[in-house]
Amino acid sequence: MKIKGLIVVIALNLVMSVPVVASSATIGKAEKSATAVRPRGESGELVPDFDLVDANGQHHDLKSLRGKIVVLNYWATWCPPCRREMSSVDNLARRFENSDIVVLGISSEEAETIRTFLHDNQYSLITLVDTEFSAGQALGIEVVPTTIVIGRDGRIMDRHEGAMDEAALADFVRQAKQAADSAALARKERR
Repeated sequence: MKIKGLIVVIALNLVMSVPVVASSATIGKAEKSATAVRPRGESGELVPDFDLVDANGQHHDLKSLRGKIVVLNYWATWCPPCRREMSSVDNLARRFENSDIVVLGISSEEAETIRTFLHDNQYSLITLVDTEFSAGQALGIEVVPTTIVIGRDGRIMDRHEGAMDEAALADFVRQAKQAADSAALARKERR
């Protein structure tokens, strides 16, 4: 009897979780198809400027970061791959602090939820609050986590959907930085 009861509880948990997952995926695709004629957030595309407040209430606008390489990691506290990846993203942000690479998180959750998660896990990653999903929509976010590298000129250089370990994340950013440095050198030589 106990085993049957346990099986019923497990089955109910599985059934109850399916609509939430399906609805999240459907909503993201519906928003994208309803508002975009072509895919957004593609390599080479100029990222629209957005002004968001971080989880601590400070304003950040993308335009003010022109001239730097910006790594945006779109994540959520409820996402297991995001939670596993967060330590790597946080370490990357600390590693590039005071350099020409800026690492920022973005989440569509409420500021208090983000702040609590970061505090409880002792992370210092600056995370922008995108409760309207305006930045997410502009960047073509359909999956979390998604990491996007924006070049010094404000154009998307690369994107990766899904979690990365620390070595893969560092390599992803290193390759983007090398490409940005090569492009800058080529422009300089043409002058």
